[in-house]
Amino acid sequence: MLTLRQLLTEAESMGELKTITQPIDWDEEMGALNYMVAQREDSPTLWFKNIRDAQYGSSAVFNLFGMGKDRIALSLGLPKGHSISELIEFTKNNFGRKVPPRTIPADKAPVNEVILEGSDIDLNAFPAPKMWPLDGGRYLGTWDVLVTRDLEDGHLNLGTYRQMILGPRQMFVYWSPGKDARLQSERYWSRNKPFPVAAVYGCDPLMLIVGCQTVAKTESEYDYIGGLVNEPVEVFHSELTGLDLPASAEIIVEGFMYPGKEGMEGPFGEFTGYYGRPEAQTPIIDVERVRFRKNPILTCALMADHPANELGLVYAIARGAKIWNDLDKLGIPGVKGVYCFPAGAGGFGITAVSIEQRYPGHASQVATLAAQCPAGAYYSKLIIVVDDDVDPPIFTKCCGLSRPAAAPRRTLISYGTPGPPGSIPRRILRRSGPTARRPS
Repeated sequence: MLTLRQLLTEAESMGELKTITQPIDWDEEMGALNYMVAQREDSPTLWFKNIRDAQYGSSAVFNLFGMGKDRIALSLGLPKGHSISELIEFTKNNFGRKVPPRTIPADKAPVNEVILEGSDIDLNAFPAPKMWPLDGGRYLGTWDVLVTRDLEDGHLNLGTYRQMILGPRQMFVYWSPGKDARLQSERYWSRNKPFPVAAVYGCDPLMLIVGCQTVAKTESEYDYIGGLVNEPVEVFHSELTGLDLPASAEIIVEGFMYPGKEGMEGPFGEFTGYYGRPEAQTPIIDVERVRFRKNPILTCALMADHPANELGLVYAIARGAKIWNDLDKLGIPGVKGVYCFPAGAGGFGITAVSIEQRYPGHASQVATLAAQCPAGAYYSKLIIVVDDDVDPPIFTKCCGLSRPAAAPRRTLISYGTPGPPGSIPRRILRRSGPTARRPS
């Protein structure tokens, strides 16, 4: 399984990595440069190595995937050169396979090269960015997985949730209602128990791709990550939190979340291209241990309008594959392809499904189920169903053929679900976006 450092090496060999050694500020400058560079769909990964206040030899990587399909292909264990449709079909065909993780001794895990506890911990020593002018603070967690364990059945969950630094040994974690880790936390807190968590940064790229998707609430993402490449994820057991953690990660922050312990977090520039909910009460992690590799690399994801949204192509492929899987499980025949448009709120808002129509009402049935199946329900706004001779990833072709073929007043039906509570846009990011300041 490809590690982050291996992917960076591969990206460099393809000419898709830009290393920035000039001094740069964590306060908006990295986000601004990412936003400007990513206006090109062939934009490279950005590796910032000289960030103000960064300690431990730490650096930050932005635009890890961006719109780079070859970087995603390599993360899936495939050679470069595959089309987007081929990547979706590969992911769809292999997402159902499960390979459980393999446990190794903790002292063999690269992430345990350096371990800090107590007053030695200062989260501000890592190059956590503030992306946008109205963001509530520095966000250590934007491209991460949060590892948690279910109190009832014991399965491990991996999910991507944002984390804003509150103090040297405290940070917030925001999760939308209904998200797995939030449901798990509520079960702990209802019994007055602390919730053990571990925030993981710089993990294997495939872990980032799967961690931001939806799997069954009783199963572990670890199994699906291993299944995609038919290779187990190497983990070690933490005696502090009782969690099994990825051995090859760059940084792991461990701690506990206590019932009722909250503070004001946000806002945060979101995947819609707008700011999300206003500042609001959010649970806090009390950090007790930090593990990291020597010269650790922090993975960062800029949320913005297309094409600068880091989630865009990742969601186009992974979410599209998962929706296709769900339609197959529901017994829907004739599905030939599924694609979540990166320009539609970073892959959330607009989904196209290509079908071979076999009976009256087939298209309406597909649209309804694609909007409401587990993989497609969150933030779904528009479903487009096209004939089987249309390749969904070809945006202009898809739209060009669907418009004249569907008399909208009679046959075009849109299905959607609301966004998370408090997601009403306050301001367009582009209009109030980061301004590039010349490093001092």
